[in-house]
Amino acid sequence: MANSKLNKCNTCKTEVGCNNCNLFGVLNLLGNFLHEEPDTVERILRRRDPIEKGEALFQTGDTFKAVYAIKSGSFKTYSWLSDGKEQVIGFHFPGELLGLDSVRSPNYSCNAQALEQGNVCQLQFEDLDLLGNRLPQFQEQLIQLLSNQILMDQKQSLVLGRQRADERLAAFLIDLSNRFKGRGLPFIEFHIAMSRQDIASYLGLALESISRQFTRLQEQGLLKASGKLVTLTDIPALEELIRTEVKTH
Repeated sequence: MANSKLNKCNTCKTEVGCNNCNLFGVLNLLGNFLHEEPDTVERILRRRDPIEKGEALFQTGDTFKAVYAIKSGSFKTYSWLSDGKEQVIGFHFPGELLGLDSVRSPNYSCNAQALEQGNVCQLQFEDLDLLGNRLPQFQEQLIQLLSNQILMDQKQSLVLGRQRADERLAAFLIDLSNRFKGRGLPFIEFHIAMSRQDIASYLGLALESISRQFTRLQEQGLLKASGKLVTLTDIPALEELIRTEVKTH
């Protein structure tokens, strides 16, 4: 299985199709609407120019204007702590959404930055009232998007609930693998664009601890890590490590 194309990271610039995007339901509605009012659809949903590595998609306090669906590349969301340190909130990959948590707010609640060059589709919310009146199903799709986002946030929060550092890292890697698999992306051997420092910040661990745990899991034969390329060589054992932690706490 590990030799199949689906499980091998042959390229770091994987792009998801619309059917593997969290906006799929909305895209279907817009597709039906396209023939009637193409100018309206073009104004509401557009593909952005490539976002370069290190570029901010939006920042804390910016006026909320749009939700972004990631087509390719990866992003991190973060906030600033009172001591000036950066706290990573999450990592986001092709098929996932950015900015949805600010739908009910006038401003974005965090920063979103590209970890590598990527592409996004931009769903403009300032013009969505036009759709609300003409597409009764739109509100249902929006509620579904919000529900999916809440569910994903809950799953990611389970990663941070682990007690030991090795279990926390194992849970993080399994979560990444499951998310990639759900989008039809390589999920056994995959590229991660985030730095070890970003991973440490997200998991609430010291950078030295993250390095030690990667080494420890490699020595146990559970994974291989070479630069930004990670191969999960024994997923069942990683999952068992997580289940063991659940049983003992």
